[in-house]
Amino acid sequence: MRVRYLPLILTLAPPTPAPAQRPVLVGTYVGASFSTPTDPRNGRVGASAVLPLFGPLDLYPSFEIFPDVGAWQGLLTVRLQPLGTEGFASTWYIGGGVALSAQAPRKALVTGLQWSSGRARPFLEMRFLGDIEEANPELDVVAGLSVRMGN
Repeated sequence: MRVRYLPLILTLAPPTPAPAQRPVLVGTYVGASFSTPTDPRNGRVGASAVLPLFGPLDLYPSFEIFPDVGAWQGLLTVRLQPLGTEGFASTWYIGGGVALSAQAPRKALVTGLQWSSGRARPFLEMRFLGDIEEANPELDVVAGLSVRMGN
């Protein structure tokens, strides 16, 4: 007898909202290498995308050029919002991946702050490229603006 009422209960139960789909972001940025804090060098301009994967994980590809030296670099990283994906908690992110250029591939660690609401979302990011063991890691700082795609 109980089984007969289960379909009726399920049809009368209020629907549960689906998890909110995080938006795709595309952006542009400028920056420099601050490996020597008193002498920033290698100015750059670049473009990036934030492609939600699942939960707090995003695929975070970017491409940049160095106009002063005629070089380029691509980064393929995965970033994590460890404090959550909604509200103020989603402001901070951290991630890792690989930096590819005409030189050898290098490890890439990124951390940054990104405004978490609205269509336009400014960000400030630090990148650590290379290996500490090589005594030649690079510290890059970039600032830019991402725009939410879609609704």
